[in-house]
Amino acid sequence: NSPDEIGLVDSNEVPGGNVTGVSSYTPCFEQIDLIKVLMPKAKTVAALYSATDEDAVLQGIIAAREAENIGMTCTQYPIEDKDALESTLSKIKEAKTEVIYIPVDKFLSSNIDTITAFSYENKIPVICGDEATMVQGALATSEINYMSIGRKAAGMVCDILFEKVKVSTLPVMYKHDCTNLVNKAVRDKLGIEIPATALGEIELWELPTEPPAETTAATAAPKKSN
Repeated sequence: NSPDEIGLVDSNEVPGGNVTGVSSYTPCFEQIDLIKVLMPKAKTVAALYSATDEDAVLQGIIAAREAENIGMTCTQYPIEDKDALESTLSKIKEAKTEVIYIPVDKFLSSNIDTITAFSYENKIPVICGDEATMVQGALATSEINYMSIGRKAAGMVCDILFEKVKVSTLPVMYKHDCTNLVNKAVRDKLGIEIPATALGEIELWELPTEPPAETTAATAAPKKSN
């Protein structure tokens, strides 16, 4: 997510050594922007994340900043355990928050049933950090297109090998093409009307239908006589 923070490069803008590349960061910016695509009138969002997970804290802070940048009021709710989760959800309800944002967060993922039950009961949609959490019952997410990342990385290789660009001057690349996914069953459960203008910007996800089970055994082939 942040090669500069762990010392791989001097800075993301000017790496200064033999390392550069394409970051596969969690697209917090795009996930927050998705709120406005799906619910243009939404004004308040809660950034809910684990206080003991450094990556989740960073994602929560970035998401909160982006929410403020696009004209929403964002309250951050760092939590430490399950008791805090339940009391925090009550605070979110009392504040009449319209949307909850949860990043990629192991603790929240392991307690997603509590969050989604709260979401359905109170009609407060959850925008999440990855597809796996959306499949578990959140409303929507925005995911990085990894084919796009591959193309960008290949372009950097070409710049280095054929255009003789120095690695030390080639900035780490951020801001990727993303795919917006909406859980159709959750959308229906929450009764959310997605604007017609958004339909070209999202993909509706549905639980795959299981093939019908075979009801009769296949007839064995007749044995050939000698």
